[in-house]
Amino acid sequence: MKILMASSEAAPYAKSGGLADVVSALSQALTDQGHEVRVILPHYRDVSFLRQKSLPLQCSLSWGIAEHTSFNVIQDTLKSVPYYFLSHPLFSQRPGIYGQTSHTPYPDNNRRFALFQHGVFALCREMGWIPDIIHCHDWTTGLIPFLLKDTYRHEFPDTASVMTIHNLGYQGIYPRLDLHMLGLPSEAALPFGDINMLRIGIASADWVTTVSPTYAEEVKTPEFGHGLDELLKQRSGEFTGILNGVDYTEWNPETDQLIEQTYSADTLDLKKENKRAFQQEMGLPITDEKPLFVMVSRIAEQKGFLELLTNGTSALEEILKQLPVQFAIIGTGDYRLEQELTALSKRHEQLSVRIAFENRLAHLAEAAGDFFFMPSRYEPCGLNQIYSLRYGTLPVVRRTGGLADTVQDISEDHQGTGFVFEQLLSEQMLESIRRAAELWIDHSDQYRSAQIHAMTQDFSWVRSAEIYTEVYDKIRRST
Repeated sequence: MKILMASSEAAPYAKSGGLADVVSALSQALTDQGHEVRVILPHYRDVSFLRQKSLPLQCSLSWGIAEHTSFNVIQDTLKSVPYYFLSHPLFSQRPGIYGQTSHTPYPDNNRRFALFQHGVFALCREMGWIPDIIHCHDWTTGLIPFLLKDTYRHEFPDTASVMTIHNLGYQGIYPRLDLHMLGLPSEAALPFGDINMLRIGIASADWVTTVSPTYAEEVKTPEFGHGLDELLKQRSGEFTGILNGVDYTEWNPETDQLIEQTYSADTLDLKKENKRAFQQEMGLPITDEKPLFVMVSRIAEQKGFLELLTNGTSALEEILKQLPVQFAIIGTGDYRLEQELTALSKRHEQLSVRIAFENRLAHLAEAAGDFFFMPSRYEPCGLNQIYSLRYGTLPVVRRTGGLADTVQDISEDHQGTGFVFEQLLSEQMLESIRRAAELWIDHSDQYRSAQIHAMTQDFSWVRSAEIYTEVYDKIRRST
């Protein structure tokens, strides 16, 4: 089967979050299962390549979407998957992916990503390669399913589309007046009035997926649906939650070259070497007398930081005051929340905050932590809790989305893989941290048993890729 992945991100080339990891890992898993997969994304300024092949490409846009409607196409191959990068000044002459920082998006992202999506069809035409499936990821590719059935239907009559929602909170909403500029007919916005790129993709795709079974149910409710719950309920018959997998060739403590000391379930005592190295790098007191809780996260309200920091008495401050624990937080995001975290770290010796993202440090955090904390308001899938399981770093999570699908609570009547709390309330966060700390301090044998059980969990991409293939086959038969 010929499958084209269209995305704004793909690791290691362009990454702001888990979307990049998913696109690259799923593409490789499908290739390994015998499919012909190609990936296309914009060529951003900061992308570098191992190998380059450049060919000129003219995008047949006659409207005012951009001053230049021609691309250069750069090709690279990662493992056995070919990647194509559409190079245009709107992307290649600016820093970042969506904006200069994570909280300052470019005001013309509608033009930028509309141009990219029209370019997807132009590239297929230029290559003489017509895919059986175009798999679209998030709002930046949401116009493709509509364009496939409208503007480009005669050139791609047998191509079907899949729209995957990685995070419903980001939808790409722009004024209706931009329709002509984006190369869209008026019916693209009807009956809603505005242009919502993700909504267009959900309404137009042959099948819709999201990244965990629990999140697929949550988004059909007003609490999690971000205004699209009714549309998703209408599409229930063609809507599937498929849990993301993990690339264990990258995230494996037995082979990880980015950590201080490799280890396995049989050599867990070596994990302490990573804890000491991480404590030293983060400026924490070097001790193994206290459990270390780590967070590697966007610092954003979605990730629970507002409740953790400012809901009455700071829950994080109460944790640090009441419990014998260490906390280390790594990430970037909302400036106000960053400032509050930094100020809190200056008052508490057992808290270290690094306002940055570095892949090496993220790997070391997973290997160093005794626990990984994820108090998310909502979490479509989440990858860090899955990484943590493999590294024997027990997750402490809120029961939502993919967290609910991957972490089993440790209780008296069964052996679980972490700690799960229900509501994003200060007292529940404090109690979950207390339970985890008590297990580590008072029941070390039980803690070690839970670590080993967690490390045996398998969330590889093999099964998830098989389910996607089933979806592809289903819509090919029906189109």
